[in-house]
Amino acid sequence: MSRESGKVTIRDISAKLGVSSVSVHRALTGKEGISDELRKTILETASEMGYEMNYIASSLKRKPTRIAVVLPDDDDRYFALFWKGMRACARDLQALNIEIVEYVSRDEQHQLQILSDIARRSDEFRGLLTFTYTRQLSYLLLLQKFVARGMAVAVLDDSIDDVEGVYYIPAHAGTLGAVAAEFVGLISPAEGTVLLTGGRRDSALHHKKADSFISHLKEHRPHLKTEIVGEYHTDGSGQKQLVEAMKKALFEHPDTVAFYALTSHDNDAIVEAVQEMHMQDQVRIVATDLNRHTAAHLSAGEVSVVINQGAFLKGYHGLDVLVDRLIRNTDEEKSFDCPIDLVLRSNLDFYAKANYVYTD
Repeated sequence: MSRESGKVTIRDISAKLGVSSVSVHRALTGKEGISDELRKTILETASEMGYEMNYIASSLKRKPTRIAVVLPDDDDRYFALFWKGMRACARDLQALNIEIVEYVSRDEQHQLQILSDIARRSDEFRGLLTFTYTRQLSYLLLLQKFVARGMAVAVLDDSIDDVEGVYYIPAHAGTLGAVAAEFVGLISPAEGTVLLTGGRRDSALHHKKADSFISHLKEHRPHLKTEIVGEYHTDGSGQKQLVEAMKKALFEHPDTVAFYALTSHDNDAIVEAVQEMHMQDQVRIVATDLNRHTAAHLSAGEVSVVINQGAFLKGYHGLDVLVDRLIRNTDEEKSFDCPIDLVLRSNLDFYAKANYVYTD
């Protein structure tokens, strides 16, 4: 429904419901002072009448909406794409008077320190975008505290049932492992050994991905044996040891037909180890996360496929769902799924032209 003479106004909604224009304005702008039931009724009626909120004009009339972003970073591999996606979304939404306060967390303990400091200053922030390492109880309690204080919270790469009111961009670790295993099954001979990296020791997400990979191969390609080699490294400190461990595994399993990089931090080491063992014609490499490094490996024919986990899109939509809640006053689903892409050399150019995965 809409007026014939022009756009629907707050006064039109007020007249239809028999409530004050102030109440309608409070409902549409997310302000306090009305009941949740009335707010819901006003929002539903506004939608039915075709009311269009001028978010830009509304944003300019208020002080900036401050959102804290607490994420890890790395050398342009996985976490760095969180930041690129979030910043791209912030640029797209800059007219809405949003202020992003960035905090780079070195590890889980550092993240807890940052979140504790934000909790002490929670009146300064209306939203929080962050990431889950290992689900420490102290971390979960902080998330619940933020929600209880009225902050909108979005978490990347997780979905936690124990904390209500949080928006999630899940990792879908089980699906990722199964996708990698299915691809390995398609490109491998009937028999042989498949190596995969172990991920971070304390990461439930990495364990779930590895378990899914192994169980899928066991069910669908039972004659392919699996062996886990190496541990997660977030920097170059353990790269040499990782390469040596991979070379040792390749030597001990000369029938290796494929190698799966469980995380983006394993890709370079696998390529190096396979090349040093002169097994590149025998071993097919399944890499993880499209970035500058894996794009170069793919272009050179050093890896067969890159399974892209959508880190850029996770960062982008993580911020976008917070803006939906805080400014657009929409209450979206608590979980937002990002697609999983299989990137081959033949379609790599599409991602470069799209300019949103691994280019600046």
